[in-house]
Amino acid sequence: QNPSNCSNAPILLTPYLPCGFGCYVHSIEWVMSLSLFLNKVIVVDQSTSHYTKNVTNDPFQPMSTCQSQNYSRELFSEMNCELEECKFIKSTKQNITCTKFVLVNKELVPRPPGLKPRYLSQQFWNRLYSFHGNPKAWIAGHHIRYILRPKPFMEDIIQQAEKTVNFSQPLVGIHIRRTDKLTMEGENARFITLQQYLPHVDQWYDKYDLSQRRKNITIPTERRIYLATDDPSVWEETKELVGYTFVGFKRFSQAASNLSSRNSLSGLLGVVVDVTMLSKCDAMVCSLSSEVPNLAFELRQTEHLDASNDVIPLDLGYGYEFLVSRVHIAVYAHKAKVKATNETFDEIELMQGDILFTITNWWNGFYNGINERTGEKGLYPTYKVEVYYNFNFEKFVRTRIFTLS
Repeated sequence: QNPSNCSNAPILLTPYLPCGFGCYVHSIEWVMSLSLFLNKVIVVDQSTSHYTKNVTNDPFQPMSTCQSQNYSRELFSEMNCELEECKFIKSTKQNITCTKFVLVNKELVPRPPGLKPRYLSQQFWNRLYSFHGNPKAWIAGHHIRYILRPKPFMEDIIQQAEKTVNFSQPLVGIHIRRTDKLTMEGENARFITLQQYLPHVDQWYDKYDLSQRRKNITIPTERRIYLATDDPSVWEETKELVGYTFVGFKRFSQAASNLSSRNSLSGLLGVVVDVTMLSKCDAMVCSLSSEVPNLAFELRQTEHLDASNDVIPLDLGYGYEFLVSRVHIAVYAHKAKVKATNETFDEIELMQGDILFTITNWWNGFYNGINERTGEKGLYPTYKVEVYYNFNFEKFVRTRIFTLS
């Protein structure tokens, strides 16, 4: 990322994706994987950022010594993406590649935990699988850790927040995403009450107290909760609850409650602190339809040998919304029942050995996904499939994903 001479370095130019913080960071993480595969320096155009017009160069260290303003604006306008493939335009003056974000058959974008990033050797991937329950989150976490390297003033803000929260005692984080996430067209979130989070918090503390009794410690642990939310009214709800101690920053919730303040520099600082604090909690209860807790979960993997079980999702499984979250293989055949459990989705038939691209977990005994053999999309029982870790993306000839030209 820091070549001695940017004028001769192979560059991968990419525009700023105008979406929320979690969406933006994940999009850059995807391009970072691509840049490593192509052995190029990633340079992000920040001119259209809706935060401070300089989102990654303000609270965060630059991703590269090569800056986007050093390249012609025409290069970004030359990006050419078709419906079924994304073509990369090379400049004749320099070894420059441009890429553009585009939704291409989004259900099949290759980000499930079972798919190896192209730049990693199979030997490294196999060793990673030997000790970690979610290698894709581990890889993404290290990419994101680099992308979000704080500048000194941001590091000071984070350290002060850590002192205020106090991580010397057990702490469970909960993230409650509401506001526009519940109303925007195409979103996959649903309203979840604060009370629906608490049984999972209690379960974690019950297990922790049980482990303490084995050490002859019988005093119940204070049930501390770090609350991160974009709905300030949740803080009012906490006042009616007995037996819990809520910590967090109400001002960040206020800043996140509307788009104008959320997209300001103060709103950006707030979400960065919340993501960092959530990543340091002993466990996290959240709705993974939001990309913010996905970020926190991924960052947590960089601080522990295997923290893949430290998240309790209340809606989707780990992955990015609308994208494949996991690859499964059918271990039992299944005969579909029309509209068996959901008025919107039909069940689909399975044959033993079918490869399934799982998009969501309905948490009612059914997954929702795509059968690779038939192309059908719908529901199938969770107990009839298992995670398929050996799926070979390179040999997936029926792909409708990004192709390089």
